[in-house]
Amino acid sequence: MVDDILAPYENRRSPLALSEIAERRAGLLFGWQLNRLQGATPNATDGRLVDLYASGRISRQEYVSLVVKIASVEQSAKALA
Repeated sequence: MVDDILAPYENRRSPLALSEIAERRAGLLFGWQLNRLQGATPNATDGRLVDLYASGRISRQEYVSLVVKIASVEQSAKALA
């Protein structure tokens, strides 16, 4: 289900220059390291979302919207199990 949600965004072209992508990735990596030190364990979906944002294929608003949508779908799937 997550694949169906993310596929259209993953097929987008990146509008950012390589330097901008590298800068975004560095900032996100720093945040991930801080979260890891606090006990967070990222999963594959987290990585895909971060890659989409870092590459400029989604905006901040789309990132938040996708997180909410995926969480809702995963929660519904757990409730049905």
